[in-house]
Amino acid sequence: MRFLLFSSLLLLAGTSRAAAPEITVAYPPPNSTVAFDHVIFEGHVTPGASLTLNGRALPVGPDGLFMEWLPLKAGKNALKLLSTLGSERRAATFNVTFSGPSVLPAKPTAIKAGTLTPGQPLMFYTRVPEEGRTLSLGFQGSPGGQAWATITGLGRFALPEQTAGRYRLDLTLPENTELTGASIKLSLSGKDGRTVVATAPGTLTFRPGGAARVAEVSVPDVGVGVNPSPSALASGSGATDWLFPRQGQRLEVLADLGRTWLVRGPGGLATARKDALTLLPPGTPLPDAAAGEPQLIDMPGEWLVRVPIRQRTVFDLSEPTAPAEPQAGLSLLIANAAQPAGERHPDGGPQLSWAAEGTALRLTLTLPQPQLWGYFAEYQDAALLLHVRKAPPLDPAQPLRGRLIVLDPGHGGSELGGAGSLGQPEKNIVLPIALRVAELLRAQGADVRLTRSSDVTVGLYDRPLLAERLGADLLISIHANALPDGIDPRFRRGLEVHTFHPMTFGLAGALVRSLTAAVPGLSVTPAAPLGVPGLRLSDLALARPTSQRSVLIELAYLTQAGDLRLLMGGLGREAFARGIAQGIADDYAAQAQAGLTLPQAAPVAVPAGAPVNSPTQP
Repeated sequence: MRFLLFSSLLLLAGTSRAAAPEITVAYPPPNSTVAFDHVIFEGHVTPGASLTLNGRALPVGPDGLFMEWLPLKAGKNALKLLSTLGSERRAATFNVTFSGPSVLPAKPTAIKAGTLTPGQPLMFYTRVPEEGRTLSLGFQGSPGGQAWATITGLGRFALPEQTAGRYRLDLTLPENTELTGASIKLSLSGKDGRTVVATAPGTLTFRPGGAARVAEVSVPDVGVGVNPSPSALASGSGATDWLFPRQGQRLEVLADLGRTWLVRGPGGLATARKDALTLLPPGTPLPDAAAGEPQLIDMPGEWLVRVPIRQRTVFDLSEPTAPAEPQAGLSLLIANAAQPAGERHPDGGPQLSWAAEGTALRLTLTLPQPQLWGYFAEYQDAALLLHVRKAPPLDPAQPLRGRLIVLDPGHGGSELGGAGSLGQPEKNIVLPIALRVAELLRAQGADVRLTRSSDVTVGLYDRPLLAERLGADLLISIHANALPDGIDPRFRRGLEVHTFHPMTFGLAGALVRSLTAAVPGLSVTPAAPLGVPGLRLSDLALARPTSQRSVLIELAYLTQAGDLRLLMGGLGREAFARGIAQGIADDYAAQAQAGLTLPQAAPVAVPAGAPVNSPTQP
């Protein structure tokens, strides 16, 4: 998830005459409280002025920019600022409070109220696979002690001290032990020889011989390929380990985990937010899609896979990350829909095959084209429909001619985005860049639409919904990066192109190459899991949509002085715009070449000469 610094561009009043230099602090907001022992202290003074903080000179650029990775002491920090320009001065005081994690004293031995887990009753309705039977036990207390958890009917377990005063154990519950409302007592023996005992708010019920419950997805759908997060099911710990259910789908619920449900997805266990599902009455029959034989239909502009069903069940729609064949493909795994294997291989068209996978049905679609251009699944009548876009006809001489592209300048209106230390927040920096990209693409024949062309507020999901309604080829969201509290800005800078689906890897690689070639000094850094400089695999609302290829570009860091100056300067903005437009044009030109097979899983390397940062180097 991307973190934003919200701008607080305030002129600090002080004791001075009218010609005194200005002091503008962009971050943090005045009288703010932070949870870390350092903060990015950034802003600007009148160009040519100097600045001291509590008597210590701060580095100030010719443009007045200052950025300081400022250490804080516990409690209130009074930051006394003094700016001098010639004989004129301005003084001001800026307060920041550091309220770091509190550690109880070693004596007397105590357990901090409100920190005991589990904090809510846990109910396992039926036997659960081992990976779903993990119970987190813990609390915060006096450091240096010995902690235990006693579960009625199960036993006593030692809780290791993870960090000073924080005791925690992830306990795998036995498969067949029956428990009903078992209490959980947590105890701590401290350095003063005392032992204190507290009872966790949550109790434990485990019914291995019981029946699973059934729930129905109650969150309304947002478009057909937007893939919003409120209803998403977490199927793992990776950035893309998510399932995106549809309203009305039914699924098995194995346990009530307090804040989430433990459910059975089409390929294994997953967790769902409580407000995403409605639990149906006990005795509701388990989900059964009763799927019929899939059909493959050739439609204008798309291929359609139709699966007759009797009931909506959860599915997993995914792309292969490392396809064995040069053709693009998709996999659709439908829960509770198993049936005999089959296939359809029309001449010159896609290849569709299906087979049972446990109680689920897996459909595999291989396309007669090297690149996916968009896809989504929806329900109509008594069928699940998978729509897959055909590659558009591209003119090698003018590959962008007539292609519909949506550009999204990030934030806008009441959403400032990242704080700009030179007086402009993120929303005002990315808008002129996006407008210029639109001009450059239109000059090459593209039909370009923008989610905003002025300083207005646009809803988060309204942006991909616009691209979906228009039937756009691409959705490119343009942002400038910023860091949250607690991360040293001296070690983070440069371009990041964020993707979620493999069908965008080739486009993202083209954008990295073109931007690093167009913008002098723009650096890129590799990061897991892709390991490619400048590329990021991220769970972002504007990278998740699949109705069209969608990427989010973080052009550079507002919290790094060199990057900020690139973003603020006219030459830098022109270079960013040309880099984006060229990357899009290069991607289309490559796909227009006859017989070209684009990589689906590995973006192309950065051109020679582009600076590549190590993640640990400034």
